[in-house]
Amino acid sequence: MDAFSIDLTKVQDISGRLLDARGRLRIASAHTLRNTTAQERLLFGVRQGIYSFPTHELCDFLRSRINGRSAIEIGAGHGILAESLSIPATDNRQQEDPELRAYYAQIGQPTVPYGENVEKLDASTAVAKYQPNVVIACWVTHRFDPGRPHAGGMRDWRR
Repeated sequence: MDAFSIDLTKVQDISGRLLDARGRLRIASAHTLRNTTAQERLLFGVRQGIYSFPTHELCDFLRSRINGRSAIEIGAGHGILAESLSIPATDNRQQEDPELRAYYAQIGQPTVPYGENVEKLDASTAVAKYQPNVVIACWVTHRFDPGRPHAGGMRDWRR
């Protein structure tokens, strides 16, 4: 695991630029993100439990790739990307599990702020339910396969 040290006296809080009035992540322009530092984005992400920073440009690109076909987002987390694309947002919402929440609290890391639009479905169930032509996914944690231990993945923490 990588560890990063940040001098908090030298890093600006960018939450005012990236959160809306309700404290939800907002879609930003690539220009807005370019005007932040890697350390600012890292600190913001760690403090907010946010792993992706969707941009207007990304949304435009994805809309052009979807091109009117049916689509869903799996591993949607905060759900902002799917909301912007007007597609269903799904996630297994594993970070709501009390044991996993306790682990995250122990290491001082907030859990993902799941969006109200994010339906609790794992990826395979979501694909079976919606039968989309396009699946969007960012930062999806894959399951550990004992037959392929070199591939990594998350074991079921409840065992």
